[in-house]
Amino acid sequence: MPQPMLATAQVSKYGEEGKVALRNVRTDVLKKISKADFSKDAKKDLEVEIQKILDAAVKKVEEVCKAKTEEVMKL
Repeated sequence: MPQPMLATAQVSKYGEEGKVALRNVRTDVLKKISKADFSKDAKKDLEVEIQKILDAAVKKVEEVCKAKTEEVMKL
């Protein structure tokens, strides 16, 4: 496999690992929220906010991976 292809595969792999790690953190936080002594409305509001934060973080990971892949392909 040519070097740029190998490097882009690594970038994709690391990007996916990063997104999985983010989702695992979200799962852990949601479990703690469900056990906490909050009202149902407060729990739902927190879940929505956490999802917004996760979406932004995943988007950032994707942007960084795309930029890095483009950088590698120029080499």
